[in-house]
Amino acid sequence: MFYKLSNTAKLSELEDFIEVKFEFPNIYKPNPIINGLNESNIPVITMADLSKVRYGIWGMLPVDLEDNWDVFQNLTNTLNVQIDNLEESSSFYTEALDKRRCLLIVTGFFTSIIYEGKLIPYHVHMPNYRPFGLAGVYSRLEDGFLTCSLLIDQKKSALSNLPNMFEYEPIVVNKKNYSQWLDQTSNFDDAIEALKGSENLKLIANPVSKEFYDNDVIFSDLVGNSEANKFPKTL
Repeated sequence: MFYKLSNTAKLSELEDFIEVKFEFPNIYKPNPIINGLNESNIPVITMADLSKVRYGIWGMLPVDLEDNWDVFQNLTNTLNVQIDNLEESSSFYTEALDKRRCLLIVTGFFTSIIYEGKLIPYHVHMPNYRPFGLAGVYSRLEDGFLTCSLLIDQKKSALSNLPNMFEYEPIVVNKKNYSQWLDQTSNFDDAIEALKGSENLKLIANPVSKEFYDNDVIFSDLVGNSEANKFPKTL
């Protein structure tokens, strides 16, 4: 399960990269550790409106849910959805794949390995901590709020050589395939082709102090610093 992401980019960096403006730019703040176990917001672009970046609560909820986010998340994890296990998932996921795809805009995510009996966290990011998009699905609640889930797949892309104790990985979408992934005229079977272009993406993994698991320590190394050797070395 992937439950921590990172977004250290400035507003101007995000907008320049995705070439889309934020709907509410004044409330954007970089967040080096986005903890999905809390009710956290993530910048998203939805297939319903490619003209703006909005905020989605990480952890997708059914459209007609009347209970609170934390009540639902205590019953089931909707932070991540296994893309190869959708037939066993709730129908609101399968409908979302056809009609409610999105991109989660981040600058990194966290994964782990077991080394000499110890759990070691890693921060995975692009060179120079450039922003990138992760494949996701979303729902729009009756009150207008968006909630979203991160799609994960078996390791077979550029991430397959990166440290990861899990069999699955987040799906990084190549920028040239963003419009294809968000195309309103295509169903999921067509859009899945957009997910096959990440093999050549260059991703970097840096070990982070194991104290990361004890609390949400905001390491100075995670705040947009492009010098990888400043990350706390645990290996």
